[in-house]
Amino acid sequence: DATVVFSCVISCVCLYLLLLSVLEFVKIYVPTKALTQVINAMVFVIGVIIYKKTDFTSEDLGLKIHNYKETFICAGVISVSIVLVLVLFKLIILRIYPEFFSEGVPFWNWNIGLYSWISYIFTSIIQEFLARSMIYGSIRKIFDGKKGFIASVILSSLLFGAVHVAHGFLYMVAAMILLGLLGGLYEKQRNIWGVTIIHYILGQAACCLGFLS
Repeated sequence: DATVVFSCVISCVCLYLLLLSVLEFVKIYVPTKALTQVINAMVFVIGVIIYKKTDFTSEDLGLKIHNYKETFICAGVISVSIVLVLVLFKLIILRIYPEFFSEGVPFWNWNIGLYSWISYIFTSIIQEFLARSMIYGSIRKIFDGKKGFIASVILSSLLFGAVHVAHGFLYMVAAMILLGLLGGLYEKQRNIWGVTIIHYILGQAACCLGFLS
């Protein structure tokens, strides 16, 4: 089952990258938000197929929470810490290189659109399901021990970065780093909900602060 899942994931990523290459070749511009929904739809379809066609349980897929208190309190503390770090980082940039941000943009912009606030909830869930339940989980079942953990973090980070290539190099690298740093948390909690909360808050805070468009 694990090898089937991993094969499906590889196929999904390759098809997505092929689509990007075709669009670039025929010089058709598609907004990155639309491309994000394309990969989300692909992952959702594959996820449903895997859930129905394999013996993986909701626990195997990281959908079951064993310790609600540990999961959500830990996610909340990490999320608040990340937001504070981003705010401090922006203050430093404004002092050193104020031209980095567009003129007239507020320090914290709540007005990023209702669609963004709502759609990113589903994007965070789908992407964490791809990264953890499908990529990380399947590799973890193929390789055991410490080497399995390291291989899972590295390979899932690389593949997760690949699906963000349309957003630019820095965005892609940031996504890979985020996934790698949260690998230990997922290994401990073994559910996607804690890391999804962190993913969502980090992404939205970065948009409000002007780091992402």
